[in-house]
Amino acid sequence: MKIAGNQFVEELCCKLDIQGYSTYKIADQLRDATGEKYDHSEVWRFLNSKANQPKVQALRQKYYSDPQAVALANKRARLEDLNRERVRILRTIEHMCGKDSLIPLKKVSKYLGLTKRLVDIEIAGRDEIEKRPDFIGLFQRIGPYSEVSDAELIREARVIEQKLIAIRSGGSLAEKNPYREGTEGAPEEESA
Repeated sequence: MKIAGNQFVEELCCKLDIQGYSTYKIADQLRDATGEKYDHSEVWRFLNSKANQPKVQALRQKYYSDPQAVALANKRARLEDLNRERVRILRTIEHMCGKDSLIPLKKVSKYLGLTKRLVDIEIAGRDEIEKRPDFIGLFQRIGPYSEVSDAELIREARVIEQKLIAIRSGGSLAEKNPYREGTEGAPEEESA
């Protein structure tokens, strides 16, 4: 079937291409979506021909500007992909070990590689579900500025700006006052 001219097929083809599918996988997905047979060479020609480039670039841009339209942006899609690969690895290991569940001596290195990949996939899935803490928020809660008021932060920013201006102009503010105003260790101003 011809891809160019069929808007649904064109969009699906570009969307799958952005997601990183091979031309073979795109052809399979097009066949599943439309019920018509597509060849991987047709997909490649559509995506790479000079005549189709304006259309292909416009469709790609549509998905670049809206990342939520790409399945990979969806957490569930990522988890389903990880689970699919996890199941494939488990089936491969079961097939390789046979009914007696022993690892054949000739396939020990392959088995170890598969189990390492299985652990990596399970770690990625766990990280996807148990979101890692927001490090900026964590830094704000326990970092050096966690108990500092906004006024003190503004004062600190002014001191830093003054130091930058002095350094850029060739002078030094540190010689005048080595302590930051309002911080520990700063000498108290004596009132007369």
